[in-house]
Amino acid sequence: MFDLEVHDQVMTYIDTAKEKMRWKRAKKLMELELSEQLYDEIDQHVQEGLSEAEAVKAVFDKAQAPEVVGNTWDKQYRPKIAWKFGIFVLTLIFIGFAFYLVTVSVNDLFMGYVTKSLFVMLGCGILLWAVICLIDYTLYFRYAKLLYTVLCLLSLGVFYYESTYRNGFDWLNYIFLFFPILWGGLLFYWKNHNYALLKVSLFALFPMLLAGYMMSAVLLIYLFLSYLFIIGYGIWQKWLPLSLLDWIFFGVNAVYIGYNVFYLTYHSPYVYDTPKLLESASFIGHITAPIASDQLFNHLESIIQNHPLIVYIQQFGWLPVIVILWLGLVFLFFFLKMMYKENSALGKLLIFLVMVIFFIQGVVGILDIAGIFLTTAESPFLIYPPFLVAKPIFLVINLMFAGLVSAVVYQQTIGEKLLQMRLKQMQEE
Repeated sequence: MFDLEVHDQVMTYIDTAKEKMRWKRAKKLMELELSEQLYDEIDQHVQEGLSEAEAVKAVFDKAQAPEVVGNTWDKQYRPKIAWKFGIFVLTLIFIGFAFYLVTVSVNDLFMGYVTKSLFVMLGCGILLWAVICLIDYTLYFRYAKLLYTVLCLLSLGVFYYESTYRNGFDWLNYIFLFFPILWGGLLFYWKNHNYALLKVSLFALFPMLLAGYMMSAVLLIYLFLSYLFIIGYGIWQKWLPLSLLDWIFFGVNAVYIGYNVFYLTYHSPYVYDTPKLLESASFIGHITAPIASDQLFNHLESIIQNHPLIVYIQQFGWLPVIVILWLGLVFLFFFLKMMYKENSALGKLLIFLVMVIFFIQGVVGILDIAGIFLTTAESPFLIYPPFLVAKPIFLVINLMFAGLVSAVVYQQTIGEKLLQMRLKQMQEE
């Protein structure tokens, strides 16, 4: 340990350098890294036989002026705005608006019934996107268990309310869309721990069991595919030291969930065959006549017939779906490019998770309306491809996920250093 005078000299140097920096988060990193470097150099000189005063003088004599150090750090470590990603997301939203508004009746459009709710939710989504972008994303794994517990308690509360006082589930479906993100946080928190796969699988079991109880095949498919991608990523990164017990539990879990998906999809007494709705739609568009149905299917039929993709196909043919698929491939390229540039392991994981969620949303949404995964009357919940604004709540959720990606890019210059600092703090605690 050095005396107080040495400490004061070091901190005076660091404080002077920090005055030249504008980003508060980078200032903290600079203070920790620069103080460690200066103390190590002073200690080395002391071990070579110099007194503390002589060692301090030797270090500062060869050190750059603190103003120069501060300016260098300010240029090197400053936030990056994901402009290209943001512009592409806004372009997708604009295309979604264009597709959707042409399907709205002129009367509803002028009365403002549609545009008011969409623009309000769009504004809320963009605000949340900006707020999440500025958050220290290491919170995501540092408090992974706490966040997961809060989401589970929220799910149980909403489950009790909607099963007791409402006829069917609504908000609970949307809450479940956030679970895969938290599973990734748990994976990173437990990486390289014994039985990490078993722990992540146990935590993933709760929402999937509840989705099965709700008889929501589409939601269960979404959760199960997300779970498989997350486990696959952990194995690829060699974060999951696998034991026989891990493999046994993973196998039993996969078989059980797979059976539930099959049972809910093909053995429901109330299913709706969406391909019949589209059988007369051509490439250039054709208005399909409404299909008569039993009253048991009225609610389900109403929901599916108003699905944006089905409306687009009826109005314009399959061209909008082809456009959406092409834009999806471009979107995938954006994510892969951002993953390649990111230097933080946690940042790469977050980008991967959001990419997987958007991919599953698109695939499940398209397969569901194609009738491969039939939506059931017991739980008529539909998943929409990303940024289709026919369902405003999906737009808000997707913008929140986009905010996570923007947060990673925003802190890219300090991402790895920030992560190492947080890991060190956790170890010391």
